[in-house]
Amino acid sequence: MVKLFFSDHSKMEFHKAGLKMARPASFDREQVLEIALNAFWDTGFSNTGIAALVERMGLKPSSLYGAFSSKEGLFMEVLQRYSAQSLAQIEQILSSAASPLAGVQALLDAVARDAIASEAHRGCLLVNTLLEIGRHHPLIQETASSHLAEVELRVSAALRQAQAAGELAVGRDVDATAALLMTMVWGLRVLGRTHPPATKVNAVLAQMQAILSADA
Repeated sequence: MVKLFFSDHSKMEFHKAGLKMARPASFDREQVLEIALNAFWDTGFSNTGIAALVERMGLKPSSLYGAFSSKEGLFMEVLQRYSAQSLAQIEQILSSAASPLAGVQALLDAVARDAIASEAHRGCLLVNTLLEIGRHHPLIQETASSHLAEVELRVSAALRQAQAAGELAVGRDVDATAALLMTMVWGLRVLGRTHPPATKVNAVLAQMQAILSADA
């Protein structure tokens, strides 16, 4: 169940525009959420206004308000959508590899490739959100932080499977290893927004992969 966060500021935005609570007009909710996801991903929460959103969606402000109650309400659904899509991609990478360790290595490779090849250099929406507004919006912070924790749990589980299969040393603290790797991954996601040279990203990737050495 999606929890919505409403701020007095956003409510005032709608009331100043002379808008009233209304039933949402008929529209494709999935398409609207996808448009909103890309809008927030492009310009961030604070720099994405209601006017820009409804223009991209082809909706009236009253329809948007009727469907999502506020910009924060829409953004919370967008974060949930992005989180679900991201986790599905991560699980596919981890599960389709030849072994548990190979799955984690493939995930690190994918993050590095995205940092280099992404034309938009938008990084991770959830990491971006935490850096932009997380501490000012507790519920948004909780939602984004929960996603990062879910990813770390999946990496930790994969490393535990790799350890059981003899791919990692028995004495390895897999939870600490997962925490270290994911800290580096989120840092790489931020680095990816700066248009980094491939040599730099590949050097970071090499260090991350070295952490997974079986005899470490």
